[in-house]
Order: sequence, then structure tokens, then C-alpha cells
Amino acid sequence: GFSDIGAFGSEIKTPNLDKLAGEGLRMTQFYNTGRCCPSRASLMTGLYPHQAGVGDMLQDDGLEAYSTHLNFNSVTLAEVLQSAGYHTIISGKWHVGNEPEYWPTKRGFVDQYFSNGTTGHYFGISKGRQYIVNGKDVPPGDNWRKSGESEYQLYKNDDGSQWYATDAIATHAIDFVHNHRKKDKQKPLFLYLPFTAPHWPLHAFESDIAKYQGKYLGGWDSLRDVRFARMKSLGIIQETWALSGRNESVRDWRTLSKSEKIYYDRLMAVYAAMIDRLDQNVGRVLGRA
Repeated sequence: GFSDIGAFGSEIKTPNLDKLAGEGLRMTQFYNTGRCCPSRASLMTGLYPHQAGVGDMLQDDGLEAYSTHLNFNSVTLAEVLQSAGYHTIISGKWHVGNEPEYWPTKRGFVDQYFSNGTTGHYFGISKGRQYIVNGKDVPPGDNWRKSGESEYQLYKNDDGSQWYATDAIATHAIDFVHNHRKKDKQKPLFLYLPFTAPHWPLHAFESDIAKYQGKYLGGWDSLRDVRFARMKSLGIIQETWALSGRNESVRDWRTLSKSEKIYYDRLMAVYAAMIDRLDQNVGRVLGRA
């Protein structure tokens, strides 16, 4: 949420994002939809999502404002920058047009490594959620495993190490930038780096989870109070603001059993680990791109 990175009051370690916030712009007054597709449409075009044709998730409701893709009445940030002489790159989640004619290379991007929807499995790939590299599907292979109603397969990197979606997004971004600079150092560059984390499913390395496991045993009620106070001290929110009540569907932490507290501490630790890993990869891109 709003306070999930250090620069906005979080206990999660995000030094690289915090550095960007400290040296750049920290936005505290902005509009965001409750769904990802409309937000991405606005981010890419500067328009209200309905104007860009993505008023909700990608679905054809028979109305121009609710379609399956970013409409061509809108101009994307990448198209504007490409026309101004920039080399344009996307590495991450697109999700404003799933068909090939609506992919990033049709909307102003030169290099692309992206997933159409969210990551189906952070240690591999889920059926129907393939990655695309410069207009071609990454071959998924046939080694599918069953998990509930979905199927997935795990990936390994070329060196035999465990593949992880957040790492892969950063690695492709770095490679795209390096390749561009080899060809033309003078040409300006625009990199759009929309990580999928920490979107579900919640998957993280045990080494990252270990940093946070046990830190949430105090519960979400006290954590809300601590973060709220920290946001005030950072100037993110006004001193006069009051903390809203707990969501009615969320239980009072004090009513949970010991085993339930351990369980939810683990879930929160995994979520924190995903953000931690995302920040690590922001550092990789900043340090090597």
C-alpha cells in the first residue's frame, strides 16, 4: 500500500527506492484506480482511463471506454519520446493490450520484455501467462505441474541458479540498456520498468523472507499505528489527520490464536520480502544500467 516503502514510512528495507525518492519527486497527491489496467492506461497516456479505452480490466463491454486494449486515439509516453529521438524500452508488466497488435512495440517501444497479465508464478511460468521478448513468446516447454486449478513450470537460469521473475525483469532491462549503449551512446534512453511484485501470488526467496519473519508478530493493528505516526513525521500526511478504523473484515489481532499469528506473520514476511527483492533489483539497474 501507500506506506510499503521506506520513503513513505515502511519498516521494509528499500534503500534504493528511498534514494530515488530523496533525489527525485515524492508524490503524495495523485489519482490511482483500484485496478491495475486503468492505472497503467493513465500512466502511459496522461488521460483518464476511460478516455484511453481502459475503464476497467481488459474486457469488451461494447463501449469505447471499456475495451480490450489501449485505444489509438491516445498517444503513449513511449510514442512521444520515440518521436523526440529516444530509444524506448519496457521490461515488466504491460497489461493494456494482450493481442500482438496491441503489444508495446506497437505503442512506441523498441525493446520489450513483458508479461501481458500479472506474473503467474515468480519462480517459473503459469499457463497462459507467458513472457514476450521483442515480439516473440518465450517458449514455455512441456514440463507442467498442477497446482489447484492452474498449471505451472519452474525455471532455471542458464547458470543453473533459480529463476525469479523480479530478477529477470531487471536483468532484461540491464541487457537492453547495455545493448543500446553499444550501438549509440549519444541517443537518449527511456526505460519503463513496471515490476509485477508484490502482486499475488506471494512467492519469495527464503533468504529474503528470513529478514522479516517474526517482525510482524506484534500484529497489523500496532503496525498501522507505527506507520501512520512515521508518515506524519516524514511529512507524507498532515499532523491533523486521524487514522481510519480497521476494515470490518479484518480481525482484531488480539483475538487471533498463537498459530494464527505465526501464520499471518509468515504471510506478511513473504510480502515484505518481495518488496525487498524488488528494491534490490532497482539497485542492480541503477548500478549497472
